[in-house]
Amino acid sequence: MQATYLGYIGPLPMAELDYLLCDRYVVPPELAASYAPAPLYIEGVYQANDTQRPIRDGLTRADVGLPEDRFLFCCFANHYKITEATFRLWLSILAKTDNTALWLIDDGQASRHNLSLYAAQNGVSPERLIFTPRAAPADYLARLRLADLYLDTHPYNAGTVASDVLRVGTPILTLAGQSFVSRMAGCLLTAMGMEELIAPTPEAYIETAVDLAADRQRYSAIRDRLAGDAWLRSLGDVERFTRHFEAALASVVKRPEEATP
Repeated sequence: MQATYLGYIGPLPMAELDYLLCDRYVVPPELAASYAPAPLYIEGVYQANDTQRPIRDGLTRADVGLPEDRFLFCCFANHYKITEATFRLWLSILAKTDNTALWLIDDGQASRHNLSLYAAQNGVSPERLIFTPRAAPADYLARLRLADLYLDTHPYNAGTVASDVLRVGTPILTLAGQSFVSRMAGCLLTAMGMEELIAPTPEAYIETAVDLAADRQRYSAIRDRLAGDAWLRSLGDVERFTRHFEAALASVVKRPEEATP
């Protein structure tokens, strides 16, 4: 038996592969027939996580050169995941909110220039885009804490990064689609009981982001639900994930003593 898991996110129709390890959110059973190889469901969440990663303490917005008084949207995805449609959603959010900024990774001069130019051409000052160089892992996780709301990309969602965002207690807003890659963040949010951050349409995505930036009480209530050990009790429950992962493998493995003569 051979299965694919996380190396390529989605269908991989190779004759030598028997299964695609996933869960029932990223590949709904009603869409299973559209996938090759066949889905092999892990109970709960498809994604394995590591609870031992260090996070730098004490990092402030001032340390990174960020404004202290703005509601800070962010996305740390590689820029190739920022489609024109996604960026237009973000610009709409900025246009509909006051005293907000969008914090992005500096992914090179060309993409930085193109994003800034596109923002200006669509009525949003490039000064509202903040580009920051990449950081060491412990600093990267600490930086995620400094943002107010992570804006997910579509149709290629955040996967590991989405878990990192939730790990440090920062909300992530996603736009869910039908494909595996467009449902990864929604899967993680569902596991943490944060389904209200899964937008079914682009319009709902914009509306939710704008509302969270304006309604501090609603925003604070969401952030409170992500605080403390919320991540450890859900996505970070390694023992539970291991049991579910092993059960999925055991469901297809025939041991010698179980094989039919």
